Amino acid sequence: IQSRELGVTRRQLSAPVSSVQVIGGETLGRFGIAFGQGIYMVVGTAVLFGVDWGDPFATTCVVAAFAAVSASAAMVLGSLMDNANAANGVGIGLGLVVAALGGSMLPLELFSDGLMKVSALTPHHWAYEAYSEIQRRGGTISDVLPQLGVLLAMTAVLLPLGAWLLRRSLSRALSIRPQWEHSTEPSASFLSCDSSPHPSVSPIGPAASSVGCAHGQSPTG
Repeated sequence: IQSRELGVTRRQLSAPVSSVQVIGGETLGRFGIAFGQGIYMVVGTAVLFGVDWGDPFATTCVVAAFAAVSASAAMVLGSLMDNANAANGVGIGLGLVVAALGGSMLPLELFSDGLMKVSALTPHHWAYEAYSEIQRRGGTISDVLPQLGVLLAMTAVLLPLGAWLLRRSLSRALSIRPQWEHSTEPSASFLSCDSSPHPSVSPIGPAASSVGCAHGQSPTG
């Protein structure tokens, strides 16, 4: 959203790159942030608090799969909204609700049967199941393949949707004037000329005389 507002997307598309490359860069950027945060939490809790995450390879795969879902969902949300502040509010609120339903605030073992069915629709549920298998029962990558499959299936649905919506948002970005142009573009009055023999003093100083008025006309303030 901020890329569109600040005109970054327009400058990207003006470069010799395709829209597919721009979308790919946006996707990898969000995946990298989510994956980096996940690994940071795993390593930090292991070093500082002695948390045993079990098989490192299996844990890394779960973090990567969950990061892929998160990046895809972020693309969908960011492409649907045009206000960064509103998107942040919706993202935080929605994230807390989905996390609670997925077992991040209350163990899934305490959920009722009906709530478990709702919980199964969230990626947090399957990440929770995968981590439980790895940490509590010493599972390896082969033991969490079902959970990884569900997370990758969610990514397979959200990623194409997010890419399609982002492609539409890129088209909107080409028609939206970035905010920096509004704040830095000189006033049209400084670029106008008249035939008055007594030029007025421009508030922008002597540089205004370099605007390039033809036939000896003076810039007007």
